[in-house]
Amino acid sequence: MSKNNLTELLIKLKTEIGITEIDAETRTILHGLESEIHSMLNDTSSSASTTMMETAELLETKFATEHPIAEGVVREIINALARMGI
Repeated sequence: MSKNNLTELLIKLKTEIGITEIDAETRTILHGLESEIHSMLNDTSSSASTTMMETAELLETKFATEHPIAEGVVREIINALARMGI
């Protein structure tokens, strides 16, 4: 998956979250994941953090019951990161 596709998934996730309510803790976790992904995409010399995948998996779990569309997008992000070797 290209970096552009991963960026598009982040935009899709932000759009979905923008139309739903999430708690402050989840929003903080989401911003942290977004920041890590952007850092990875912008700095080709750095290696990706294993915590990025853990954070994405945590978000997927948090969204599972109340935000199924957001959960699906996070799952796509997890799959994309896995295909990138993270």
